[in-house]
Amino acid sequence: MKHRLFILAVMAMIVMQLFAGSSQPAKAAVPAFPGAVGFGTSTPGGRGGKVLYVTNLNDSGAGSLRDALTATGARTVLFRVSGTITLNSDIDINNPFLTVAGQTAPGEGVQVRGAQIKIQSHDILIRYLKVRSGDAPSSSSPADRDAVTLNPGSSGDGVYNVVVDHSTMIWGPDVAGITFLNGSRDATVSYSIIGEGLYASNHPEAVVSQGGHSLGTNITELNSSSYPTRITVHHNLITTSDDRNPRIIGGVNIDLVNNVIYNWGKAASQGNPRSVNLIGNMFIKGPMTKNPTGWTPKVESGASQRSGVVYEAGNVGEGLTAMRGSPSSVYAGARFSPYSMGSEDSAQNAYSKVVADAGANRNVANAAGDYATRRDAVDQRILNNLTSRTGSFLNGVGKGGTGGYPEIAWPNLAGGQSAADGDNDGMPDAWEQKYFGNTSRGSASNSSGDLDGDGYTDLEEYLNGTDPAGGITLPSEPTPQPTAQPTAQPTGQPTAQPTAQPTAQPTAQPTAQPTAEPTSPPVDPASKSMVFTPSDDASVLESKAGNNYGSDNFLVVDKQPATEFYMKFQVNGVNGAKVTSAKIRLFCKDSSAEGGKLKFVKNNDWKEGQITWKNKPDTVGDVVSKVEKVVEGTWYEFDVTSLVTGDGTFSFRIHSPNDNNANYFSKEGNKSPELVVEVKP
Repeated sequence: MKHRLFILAVMAMIVMQLFAGSSQPAKAAVPAFPGAVGFGTSTPGGRGGKVLYVTNLNDSGAGSLRDALTATGARTVLFRVSGTITLNSDIDINNPFLTVAGQTAPGEGVQVRGAQIKIQSHDILIRYLKVRSGDAPSSSSPADRDAVTLNPGSSGDGVYNVVVDHSTMIWGPDVAGITFLNGSRDATVSYSIIGEGLYASNHPEAVVSQGGHSLGTNITELNSSSYPTRITVHHNLITTSDDRNPRIIGGVNIDLVNNVIYNWGKAASQGNPRSVNLIGNMFIKGPMTKNPTGWTPKVESGASQRSGVVYEAGNVGEGLTAMRGSPSSVYAGARFSPYSMGSEDSAQNAYSKVVADAGANRNVANAAGDYATRRDAVDQRILNNLTSRTGSFLNGVGKGGTGGYPEIAWPNLAGGQSAADGDNDGMPDAWEQKYFGNTSRGSASNSSGDLDGDGYTDLEEYLNGTDPAGGITLPSEPTPQPTAQPTAQPTGQPTAQPTAQPTAQPTAQPTAQPTAEPTSPPVDPASKSMVFTPSDDASVLESKAGNNYGSDNFLVVDKQPATEFYMKFQVNGVNGAKVTSAKIRLFCKDSSAEGGKLKFVKNNDWKEGQITWKNKPDTVGDVVSKVEKVVEGTWYEFDVTSLVTGDGTFSFRIHSPNDNNANYFSKEGNKSPELVVEVKP
């Protein structure tokens, strides 16, 4: 949620505003993909980073899915293969800023079996992937195996800004589909097929004497001090699991909206949340259904039933005796805020959309960038079961017939040929020629090009099936791609701006106050312009000396209360050339009589997610550059040519001697800071 720091007469009110805002995630300039809605969908994923191809179906090693998902740095993962990837252990995604583009797999795509995918970091976007984990013995214990799990565990940065869209997550021996645990927050699962929990399996509780262990999906806390927060589950098919469809225990601001929940056994949706919006879902009784109730309040051992925690509206039941289970005290009279959906479909319209579009059902693997519909045999069977109101529970490997239910069987996925991509930039050569007239727009190490400037990179336009030109007349000659690449990926939030831009990027702005967006001065044709956005930026506040504001959308300078901000840039690609100009550009959000004074910071060990007033690094030397009066809606420059003389990491601090605070957008805001470096070979 966007927010700002206000200057108020009362110090306490300032502190409260800062403290309240810091807990919210930063937003990118555009959603994760066109049409994305839900908590966390502002994530950029791996936007603008390197391109990694999955080139084999191996468990590990170069070219494997594991190697790509566990890599460091902002990255987009594409596929040159189709078929089954059998894992010997879980894949732990511990590094942030990742996009998985399952729609690029040729043929019928890829399916993952043998273990689960555990998301233990932030800013993760997964689309069109099939995870059918199953219970085949491996080093990953079936007792703990789901299909996909969001589990902060002991990870330092937390799990947030996670989106799983148009995927299939089934057959986990513990929880069949997706699980949101503990402090996971700001996450969405949409248009996916979830469920078919295994009734009898290698899970120790999955025996007939205990009634099987067929569980659909979980949103649950493991302790009362840390619980899932701001989770959206919309337009999914949650199907044919005995229990937990889903179960929500302790979650706060959970939006369960426009899903189709079908053919459960003991319970459909249930739980004891802190707040959930249950809106516009279709609950459909199936042949396995024993409890014809939509929402069942459920109290875990040692807990007490919370009151007024479920807002239920617009849900439709087919074959139900009641939508609301007892007691009535759990139901709220008004929708909880914040609400992530804006508006929602009717339950009937949601049903039609889910039948038409749920699951890993499309690919864009051809050279033309055209989306084609594909559903393999398993996904099609699941949809057919829904539309014909048929289907039974399934058992795990070697358990066929137990309880009268059949054994799971992975399909043989049809292969296909991926489109030629000679420079490994993720965009097929023929597609680049069609839209750009050349194949030089991107590279394997830098996918930040955005021809039409709409916020989606050229690579994302291909992945999303959209027009990268947006009506722009293509240049007669290729725009050179700069060689500048970051030496290290950001440790905090990525920016919506690319790390390096083509030479058409503005190279300088006047320090005097312009009346409109400034234009660039003529560029020396023999020079090269490179634009870098911060790897880290954050404000620090003396009155809250131990607080970190690294995720704020704004950078603030003020004399009282004392507020400063820090920026760190990674410069690479100068390669010994002469730096003729280096200027930091900031976009002003709030006017002030004083724009700030810049000093050099020699210590680059600080991180935006950790820096506070208490641990901030010292500056060295005198004031290098300053800006006087600043006006909202205008770019301003700090000249750092004397400091940036080549490749390296550079940190700066800006402070102000004026009580009238100045606000600039941070890299999490709408217009990221920039370091514009001009070099002449």
